[in-house]
Amino acid sequence: MTIASASRETLAVQAFLELKMRSYVIGYEIAQKRLVDRMKRIQIAAYSVELARGDDNRAKISCENSINIVFLINSIWLIT
Repeated sequence: MTIASASRETLAVQAFLELKMRSYVIGYEIAQKRLVDRMKRIQIAAYSVELARGDDNRAKISCENSINIVFLINSIWLIT
């Protein structure tokens, strides 16, 4: 094996690892967007239920105190 072929193999492995990491990052971003969308839907549903029950004050509180999505995602990411 020559030095040139060894460096080509090293570059190929490095490129493969970079692509693999990029796919992990893209997968994480997609999962993060899906989780944010899901949490928003859950929060809207809870707000709708509280309005349907006629609890205006509680509905205002739950709508104004939105879930800290970034903290939630980071917490889940660290657990898994």
